[in-house]
Amino acid sequence: VRSFVSDTSPDKRSRIIDQLLKDERWADHSMGYWQDVLAENPTLINASLNTTGPFRWFLYDALRDDKSMDRIVTELILLRGSKHEGGSAGFGIAANNDAPFAAKGQIVASAFLGIELQCARCHDSPYHSTKQRDLYSLAAMFEQKPVTVPVTSRVPDAFFAKQQRQSMIKVTLKPDETVAPVWPFGAVTGGVDDESLTPLMQSPEDSRERLAAILTSPQNTRFAQVIVNRMWRRLMGAGIVEPPDDWEGHAPSHPELLHWLGQEFITHDYDLKYLSRLI
Repeated sequence: VRSFVSDTSPDKRSRIIDQLLKDERWADHSMGYWQDVLAENPTLINASLNTTGPFRWFLYDALRDDKSMDRIVTELILLRGSKHEGGSAGFGIAANNDAPFAAKGQIVASAFLGIELQCARCHDSPYHSTKQRDLYSLAAMFEQKPVTVPVTSRVPDAFFAKQQRQSMIKVTLKPDETVAPVWPFGAVTGGVDDESLTPLMQSPEDSRERLAAILTSPQNTRFAQVIVNRMWRRLMGAGIVEPPDDWEGHAPSHPELLHWLGQEFITHDYDLKYLSRLI
């Protein structure tokens, strides 16, 4: 700080920004944030706590290697490598969980799309437009096959029978109804599931790979803007959209700025350091 204050060079701000972005501690500083966003539990000794253990090293290596954000998220969704030696497969670990891929779908939606799906685990969201089907469609894409809502995540019929007024909770999925792996958020995000994705994939029939391609495609402007908003919030103290993980009903304070930063992020290959320097 003293060195910076005493420096009289006109380019001192640019030089200190470059110096800090090149510092190895960039990864250390960023890692805790993304662990929180991805609901990473760092516990290694208690396997019953949804621990993802060495998955943290996947994040750390990705940040140290300056991987682009679209690549980090693609690898995260594909769940490849070793669960126990630091591969992105560790993100898929979820102990004591009746629908682990629904849990991961919920995390991915809030982390990268600003869509809240927590309530949709057991019923349609009473305060959001999201439905139970939306979450389980996402879970099916993750799981690479049709899924059903587990019995332990259903609202029992007796709950509705005892209501003395109309319940805010609604269940639009029938019991044991199968939910197909279908992308549910095209209208909200701009990312659509069509033939334009095929050149981006090695296995177009793989719904998990398709999910990664939709999430990170340039057409999915919501993805870029959510990441931009998160970085802005970290650097400035408040997001252009608040809260960062639930955008429904929350307008950006400066929509033009959010749009411009999102386009800059996309056209500069989803480079987190470029974005930080720009902000």
